[in-house]
Amino acid sequence: MTQPGDCLLACAFQSGVTDAQLIPAAAVTVEARLAQMCREPACPAYGRSINCPPYVMRPEHFRKLLQSFGQALVFKFDTATEILQSAARHAVARRVHETAAALEMQAVVCGYRRARGLAASSCKRIFCDEYEHCLALTEGGRCRHPDRAKPSLSGLGVDFTALTLIRGWPLSPITRATIPAEIPLRFKAGMVLLAS
Repeated sequence: MTQPGDCLLACAFQSGVTDAQLIPAAAVTVEARLAQMCREPACPAYGRSINCPPYVMRPEHFRKLLQSFGQALVFKFDTATEILQSAARHAVARRVHETAAALEMQAVVCGYRRARGLAASSCKRIFCDEYEHCLALTEGGRCRHPDRAKPSLSGLGVDFTALTLIRGWPLSPITRATIPAEIPLRFKAGMVLLAS
């Protein structure tokens, strides 16, 4: 009989991820200072989405929520550095959000009682950048993309750098000054929290 974790890992690889691994949810480190970095220096998405600070769940609340999950599936898409330095990075981020959303739904089919997808980058910038306001932040508003947009990992305070070290995924920050020939490949990542 196929185990839920094996089923979900198979689904992750079928979706095209470069790598995916199951880890204990307790291995996910949450730091309030990381969420604070969304505000200072201000990220262009700060205050513009229900899935980013200051509207997304605060790190201390997310830390408590984590305790109700036993495992997490972490996944990544390796991407050329020059893409991550350009506007094309938004398409990669969109794929991460959509994969987290799809794996969240697939987790229940595989046998998990519940699941919660999270993703790198702001949903506002990748799904609703052409709109002035996040519809979910308006009175009585609903998200335009509830089945695709996921909370921001950094906005929740997830220390993804620590996770990448545990998983053996090399991580170097990509900036405009990064020379692609020196760091030709990096990745965008997501996570799905899992409760048996």
